[in-house]
Amino acid sequence: MVKPIPKHVLIHTVTYEEWQEGDGITTESGFLPPITLTNVRVQSLSNIRKNTNSEELLYEAMLFYDMVNSSSSGPFEFVEKSKVTFAGKTMHVKKVNPVEALALHHYEIGLT
Repeated sequence: MVKPIPKHVLIHTVTYEEWQEGDGITTESGFLPPITLTNVRVQSLSNIRKNTNSEELLYEAMLFYDMVNSSSSGPFEFVEKSKVTFAGKTMHVKKVNPVEALALHHYEIGLT
């Protein structure tokens, strides 16, 4: 069995606002009320791709959410376009990557 991400590494708390896509008829697109995610890790990145014409920032940070040691103040799903606020800075979910080791182990969330 794969061990969970150790709690001493999951030192951050963030606010998460899940994006909900509306159907255009009875519901509108928008953010659900914010919840708090605790015992997570936010790792800043400098993941820049360069070519002769441009420079592209792939992710500003990665959010790690462990299925055992991380927790939330309410039900949620990780969804692209959602907002994450950490240390007063709001970023958006660009990529949701569930990582499995026999079962779902943790999420790695790319933020821009």
